[in-house]
Amino acid sequence: MNFKEHPFIRHGTLVSVITLLMISIVMILNQQQEALRHDRSIVIHTQWVLSHVQLLFTKLEDAVLGQRGYIITSNPEYLEPYNNALKDAILVDYQDNVHTQHLSIAQETTYLRTLTADDPVQQHKLDELENDEKELLKYLAYTIRLHKAVHPTDLQKLDPNYGKQLMDGIREEINALSTEENRLLAIHTQHDEVNTRLGTLLIFSCITLCYLSTLLTIWVVARRKTQLEL
Repeated sequence: MNFKEHPFIRHGTLVSVITLLMISIVMILNQQQEALRHDRSIVIHTQWVLSHVQLLFTKLEDAVLGQRGYIITSNPEYLEPYNNALKDAILVDYQDNVHTQHLSIAQETTYLRTLTADDPVQQHKLDELENDEKELLKYLAYTIRLHKAVHPTDLQKLDPNYGKQLMDGIREEINALSTEENRLLAIHTQHDEVNTRLGTLLIFSCITLCYLSTLLTIWVVARRKTQLEL
């Protein structure tokens, strides 16, 4: 009998091929799962950036609302939204999850810089936003000081549209940040969906291959047993 045609050699080769095939599928499946986890983490991260962009804008609106309320009524209680928007949280770790903490306008801006540290486009947009943000807060603080000092003539000298112009510019910059993040979110979501489908396909392929391999092994063993009985 030819050594290569020995039944144990043929069976061993078959088992080896099936084993290598199974190992390859498991490795591919593991890589696919890693890619899926990575894409999903990016999707969550991008959604997180979007939520903090909106939080920052809300706090800026609160600061403006508080300033206007105080200027109109002279009631210090109306400054509460303004003061809250400027009030820093204590012991903030920007590398940790800070969603349970109240952050000030400055801290929200810093946190957004941390979240988008790997994106130069968003960093540049944040540069522009932060410049207008500082100018707006300086303007709000100045008008509040003037009103507290009872200098209505000085207030009248200020351009009444200046604060609105600053806020309009900030709104455009916030929209630009959100638009870019939504674009990234659409890309990452698509990648996530593709990897999910591929992962499902690989799982079913692996199950099918295991089933077929089992049937083939049973058939080979049964055939060999029949040959030995003959």
